[in-house]
Amino acid sequence: MIVFQADNSLASKQLEGRKQNKEWITLAICCNGDGSDMLPLWVIGKYKNLCCFKNINKNTFRCQYWNNSSAWMTREIFLEWFKGFDLHVSRRKVLLIMDNFSGHIPLD
Repeated sequence: MIVFQADNSLASKQLEGRKQNKEWITLAICCNGDGSDMLPLWVIGKYKNLCCFKNINKNTFRCQYWNNSSAWMTREIFLEWFKGFDLHVSRRKVLLIMDNFSGHIPLD
């Protein structure tokens, strides 16, 4: 019997004999209940210039790309996102539901 191990995996556990991949991205997704009104997708990665998009104009994407060393939502990125959210829903009554992540600062 011959057993092959996958080179790539979506498994959450470490494959035997391989280091666990520690690369990740954060996605900020916002839409209404039925999906008819959506904000642009926000992608937060580690690197300012991604090698896979070397010859591609990032301005043609239908998303916003941000970067920091942890690829996490930070207070600064959240404030920028919230400004865009506020403009998008101006003069409408909305309910914004978020988790208690420390980057989601309370606004007055």
